Amino acid sequence: MLTGSTIPSSERGENKWEQISWVQALDEVAAKLLSLRDEYGPETLAAITGTHHYSDNTWPKSRFLNLFGSPNNLGNEQICHGPMTKAYELTMGVGGATLYGGRSCEMPCAQLKST
Repeated sequence: MLTGSTIPSSERGENKWEQISWVQALDEVAAKLLSLRDEYGPETLAAITGTHHYSDNTWPKSRFLNLFGSPNNLGNEQICHGPMTKAYELTMGVGGATLYGGRSCEMPCAQLKST
């Protein structure tokens, strides 16, 4: 069972660590994030997730970035599936998710049916 976190207790490369509580670890992370936001603005923070397999994690990430003030929230929808689907829709009249034998960015979908 994890009971805390570790932080370096010496110069970089000396491989010496100190155990700290989760409360202290979270306090230190929060202080660093606030310091970065104060110095560089909220846009200094960005997060990206991979394929749709991680979609269950997008809401907490999105909410955290929203509360922090950062618009830099990227994932599969913004960099792969969304733009591809819109491009196919605009050029071919049908969304891209229906092409590629029912697969697009590893997302299952209906087969394209001819009319």
